[in-house]
Amino acid sequence: MAASVTDQEREERVLFVGNYFLEHADTSIRKAAQDISKHYFKISTATIHDYLNRFKKLAYENQELIEEHMKNNKEENIDDERVRSRIIIHAQMCIAGLTVEEIAKTTSAAYWTVYRDLKSRLPKVDINLSTQVQEILNNHKNNNLKK
Repeated sequence: MAASVTDQEREERVLFVGNYFLEHADTSIRKAAQDISKHYFKISTATIHDYLNRFKKLAYENQELIEEHMKNNKEENIDDERVRSRIIIHAQMCIAGLTVEEIAKTTSAAYWTVYRDLKSRLPKVDINLSTQVQEILNNHKNNNLKK
């Protein structure tokens, strides 16, 4: 989607997203992406994050304020029991033989959420389970490279 946006449109969107985030100081990046996608134009959380980093360079005087909002409004973290439960479920599904894509589709989670759960969050939750999952993911990777 972003590839079809001109440089001028991208710059306008960077300014829009940055100002939106400043005006809605109590919102997370995820909620901002959902609201902007619903009311203005389709945008992902990754693109919101990228645009906010670009905005910080354009609006230097607001850099610290945006960084503070981004830090304070993270929607979920590893200490949240729902997140920990989701990570374990994703790991169990991987051990049961599902790929990251299949887990994402089955659980209606984003591919990158599942991937991050398995690669970077799981070791913080359960190191033994993480070792098993890493072996499986490495086998998937090796099998894909052989094709």
